[in-house]
Amino acid sequence: MKGNEKKQQENLCITAGSEENLSGKETEQSICRTLTEMEIPFQIIHHPPVYTSADCTEIEKTLQTSGCKNLFLRNSSGASWYLLLLSPEEKADLKTIAAQIGEKRLSFASAEEMKAILHTEPGAASILCLCYETTENLHILIHRKILETETIGCHPCVNTASLKITVRDLTEKLLEPAPVQHSGISFFEYRKKSQRLI
Repeated sequence: MKGNEKKQQENLCITAGSEENLSGKETEQSICRTLTEMEIPFQIIHHPPVYTSADCTEIEKTLQTSGCKNLFLRNSSGASWYLLLLSPEEKADLKTIAAQIGEKRLSFASAEEMKAILHTEPGAASILCLCYETTENLHILIHRKILETETIGCHPCVNTASLKITVRDLTEKLLEPAPVQHSGISFFEYRKKSQRLI
């Protein structure tokens, strides 16, 4: 094991989901409190800041969960937003995805746009950002491989903690399927059940 990986692993500590086990970060506390109120069980782990899905490999091994890459995108007019969830090894062909969902073009949203809509910063985006109030024009696209896994790791809107949550709880309690699905695409579209949770 490399030195930096060993140091990171030494800083990892799994705790069961409860407010007593949380760090002092208000954002993290709000997310975990909301999950508790929604009766969504979770395990939380605290770690040094991470910024990419590759940085989370050891964390996911410790949590014994599948990884999840989160991409926050916008269409060419900035009128619609997309949160893509896919496996870390999957490549996102934005041109192909745009054509499949009827958009002329998709591009990565800016840090300012992410802060305004997802209430977080690059490196901490996850499906749990939906616990906050978001625009009604936010579309959630989840890759079929993610839907086939039992659990995923996701940040509570901060990149110094990760949660292990079942995919079933997320898709049944936090989300609901969009009324219209895109054909010939590996992603399934969801939307929030409730506009505001926090």
